[in-house]
Amino acid sequence: MFVFVFVFVFVFVFVFVRVRVRVRVRVRVRVREIAVRSGMVFESRSRSRS
Repeated sequence: MFVFVFVFVFVFVFVFVRVRVRVRVRVRVRVREIAVRSGMVFESRSRSRS
């Protein structure tokens, strides 16, 4: 049971990191545009995407 959970978490983190690296640039540009328009740079950056 413990091994199954460990492998599941490992795969999930691996996929998450890979997808994040791929979408990182787009998200950054989009978040930066919205932040500049709204004038909330710090708030949007701290929240980013949950």
